[in-house]
Amino acid sequence: MSEGRPMRPRAAGLVPASLLLLACPERPGPGPQGPSIGPPTPTAPQAPPTRADEPAPPREPPRLLTDPGSGVSMVWSGAAADAVVAGAELVVLEPDARHLDAFDWSRGEARWRIELPTSGAAELYSLGDRVLVHDRDHATVVEAARGRVLGRHDAPAGRTWPYVHGVVRRHDACAWEGPCGIQILDCADGAPLGPYLASSELHLYDSSDDPTEHSTSCSPEPRLLGRRGGTVVLVAAVPPTDGADPSTGPGPGLLGLDPHSRPRWQQPLPSDLAPAGMTSDGSCWILDEDTPALLALDCESGVTRWQRPLGPGRLRAHGLDESIVIARDHGNRWRLSAYATDDGEPTWSVRLAKREHYVLPGTPLPEAHTTGKRRVYGLVDPSRGQVAGELVAGRDEELWRDPSGGFVLTGPQLRELDGDGRLTRQRPFAGAHVHMVLAGHLVAHDGDTLEIYDREALRERARVEGRMVIETSPLPDDRLLLRRPGEDGVALVLGLDPPERYRGIEGEPAASRASSTARRIHRPSSASSSP
Repeated sequence: MSEGRPMRPRAAGLVPASLLLLACPERPGPGPQGPSIGPPTPTAPQAPPTRADEPAPPREPPRLLTDPGSGVSMVWSGAAADAVVAGAELVVLEPDARHLDAFDWSRGEARWRIELPTSGAAELYSLGDRVLVHDRDHATVVEAARGRVLGRHDAPAGRTWPYVHGVVRRHDACAWEGPCGIQILDCADGAPLGPYLASSELHLYDSSDDPTEHSTSCSPEPRLLGRRGGTVVLVAAVPPTDGADPSTGPGPGLLGLDPHSRPRWQQPLPSDLAPAGMTSDGSCWILDEDTPALLALDCESGVTRWQRPLGPGRLRAHGLDESIVIARDHGNRWRLSAYATDDGEPTWSVRLAKREHYVLPGTPLPEAHTTGKRRVYGLVDPSRGQVAGELVAGRDEELWRDPSGGFVLTGPQLRELDGDGRLTRQRPFAGAHVHMVLAGHLVAHDGDTLEIYDREALRERARVEGRMVIETSPLPDDRLLLRRPGEDGVALVLGLDPPERYRGIEGEPAASRASSTARRIHRPSSASSSP
């Protein structure tokens, strides 16, 4: 919703709680509370058209409108080329791509500000309590709590490595991971460990005369699994094993690397796309869908623990704590069997009804947002080794996990269910398309607008106007990180506290029930300060 457009009737109670503006240079951090701002003006002048050779006018800053007593607040806002959460800090890359700031994401207080030498546009990656800053040529790791530079190293991901690489962190291991190659790095200081492991590439050309128009397939698609003890385990191209035909070249395999990234062990994969994983107790597994069979290894040593043949049918594997669960679809009916990671002994087995999806803790919900058809789910409880309950999603309903436990179905009705699928509450819901379910709120999309509803009264409590991206971050449920990418990028941290109930009098004009305040987005000064 732009400044000159009247608000829709159902949101008439929202008043501007924070108006975000790009301001003159000031020191970073939450700005002072400004004077009250009235409701949007009825009309706004149209910007004159620009010629093709003229730069586009800057986008309007996003606005936060809140309902009195909503509990939704602006914890922090600022100009940002990129922003990530690391530990207790929100780390922000300023638009000049040279300065890095940190703020307490719970209260918005400034922590530190440093200047880094960069060679162009940069991006941030969170490494737990550290941040990796990657420009075209270097990777710099910064301690999030104090702003200390812990390491700076060459990072050819944007220069000599093919394709785009991103930094991933899984089970205490870190790597540059791309579609056709992987490079292990030290999570502590960003130092590259060992060589870059490239996968074989297959280029598929179509009938076009342009040789650049083709698709590329990589064998295998590299993937970091994690660390166990002193061994980092990954899926990568590995050389032929002893006794194999050396002319075949590298093939897909599970590879264990020592602390210096030298091969400690390797296990060939049965195919390029063979599922493989790591459990929290240090067991690695490989699913051979052709044989079919399940192989379990010790992740640190690579020693085979056990191998178990499996029955026919479509197979899936899930690593859950100290067991590996195999789901087998035979005749449109799933059977789930769990095997202990240490010795492969069966621990439980359940069979679902025909055409029923299975749901396991911590795994994606199948067809959760596929509307247009009715879906039935069997809720499997591994601790009891049984189907604990069942839930049905209607043709116009989407299924979500409830952060407070259980499930939520959104549609014309908002239905809340416990962990066994029993209905606990059902109410009409007339909101926009739900994008996220939080413990106390619902976040919905309506075009370029994000709408925030409280789950108790199902009222729209706040709205963010201006296209924003909801960032996946390790923030608690009462904080939400929003970001608008681009040269005029913006980052916001919203506080989502429970709304104050029964505040104000129904029918009283919103402006008389609460004042509206302004907060500026500060563009930091060029002077840097030591952490």
